[in-house]
Parts: sequence; structure tokens; C-alpha cells
Amino acid sequence: MTPRTEEFLEALSKTPLLAHVGEPLPATPAAADAVLVASWAQAFESRRSEGWGEVQLEARGDLTSFLAHQHMERYKKWNQITGGIRPRVLELATPVCEAVARREKLSPSLLASVSWDLLAACMEYEFADLRPPGFYDRLASLYLLGRFPCGWQGDYPKGSLEIF
Repeated sequence: MTPRTEEFLEALSKTPLLAHVGEPLPATPAAADAVLVASWAQAFESRRSEGWGEVQLEARGDLTSFLAHQHMERYKKWNQITGGIRPRVLELATPVCEAVARREKLSPSLLASVSWDLLAACMEYEFADLRPPGFYDRLASLYLLGRFPCGWQGDYPKGSLEIF
């Protein structure tokens, strides 16, 4: 794992994951132009939307397409790298997501959503020497603030991120 990935996972281990959902957003670049979502119900309504899933896939696809076309040898290591990082992400996210899901009576998909975003951020960091981190780095910075990125308004990449 690259130092940047290690630094992120270390910061994540010291972060109160999801602890500040629903609070006013701090003035940070990651929260600029963001739309605040008011409840878990709204967050999951947005999260389930086809548009949010498409935005997530498009952002991740941008990276994998770039790697496949520009750096195939490194791209061939994608599965090996994710296999090494996924357990660490799950170790950090599972207890918190399961506790929040129980407390708020949410579906287990909270863990899948959070772990997908965190793993994708790690993958941006793993290949940061080839392409600067982007979309998932922004989401990662919001998770480090205890927030939950949950949707997108508008056509990606233009538009606004929804955050609970």
C-alpha cells in the first residue's frame, strides 16, 4: 500500500465515522457547493437513486479506464491491491456501520455504501502517482469529518454532492 493509502486508513482509524451526520457542514473545500440532507431516510432515498449509483460508477470508471488505457501493467494489479485493502476498510467500517444501522433501523446496505466509498478512495490513493485523486478523495475527506456523502444533484461532474 502506498503511504497515502496508509495515511488515510490511519486517519480513518482515529475518526468518529458517521458521528457528525445531520450537523451543519464546516466550511471546507470538500463541502463546497454541497447540499445538506436532513435525515437518514433522505440519505438512503438519495443513495438508492439511480443517479447516485451512476455517478459513483462513472467516477470509479474514470480511474479504471485511465489505468487500462495508459498504465495496463499497473492496472493488472487492481484486484490484488483491493484484496489487500478491503479487509482493513471493513475492519474500520463494520462496527460503526452496524451500530448506526441498528440504532437508526437502517438496512445493512449502509456498510456496503460506506465501504465502497472508502475502498474507492484508497484505490485513488494507490494510483495517485499516475493520476491525482478526485471524486472519492472528496468523499473520503467528508467521511473523515464524520459525514455521510449520499447523493448527487445534476449531471456529473457538474452538479452538487448531497451530504448527511
